[in-house]
Amino acid sequence: LLPSLVEDEDERSLYELYDAELRASSALDYDDLLLLTYRLFEERPKIADFYRRQYKYICVDEAQDLNEAQYRLLVSLCGSEFKNVMMVGDPKQAIYVWNGADPKYLDLFAHDFNAKKVQLTENFRCSSSVVEAARRLDSTYFVEGQLPVTGVVELIECEDEHEEGRAVICQIKKLLSTGHPDVEGDITLGRCAILGRNRFVFKTLEEELKKEGLPFYKKVASKDHEHRRPVHGDPQGTAGVPGAQDRLGGQGLCRGHGPAR
Repeated sequence: LLPSLVEDEDERSLYELYDAELRASSALDYDDLLLLTYRLFEERPKIADFYRRQYKYICVDEAQDLNEAQYRLLVSLCGSEFKNVMMVGDPKQAIYVWNGADPKYLDLFAHDFNAKKVQLTENFRCSSSVVEAARRLDSTYFVEGQLPVTGVVELIECEDEHEEGRAVICQIKKLLSTGHPDVEGDITLGRCAILGRNRFVFKTLEEELKKEGLPFYKKVASKDHEHRRPVHGDPQGTAGVPGAQDRLGGQGLCRGHGPAR
């Protein structure tokens, strides 16, 4: 979105100040990466063609969460000839509609690329209890094959995050003492995992686990960045001293490793 396209005068002024600050620091935000790459491909087709030749196949996962900018960038990269593209997505799993995503791009892709649609209706990873819960939410949900595991789906309501943490620990202790009919052998802490939508939900849970003396480790991303490292081991620190224009980078480095001077 260009600042000139923002209708509200106050919002446009704020956007222009934000955009000017980025440019002054030679910085880009996530939207810039999409918009400027799209403009580059559209205005300089030879560059788009160069990158097109670098890829034999393109696969877009979680395609139900594509937005307009992402889809247009894909179309711009592929041009009119490149058709070795596959999208994988499920409209029922769209969770970023609030942020401009729309499952309609699955159908638009099928039309624009003359793509063949393959329905994957065999469930190979969810227990029958999970499938039944999905059917209660959406009566049209259908699977042909079913994993032969009963499983358990249970909703636990808690007053706050501390009670939530204690409830989770209670469930873990129950599994440790009585096991589970769907799990072979004894259940140990090493066989237990707690999943969360984001890392912030774990702060209080970690405190409760420590109170109970239950050992654990956390993995917050595909690579382990669990603890802040000293500056000599930080990629941002070893990238070199920020340039004179890169005020944002300099401030970020100071915040991570001590007060700004």
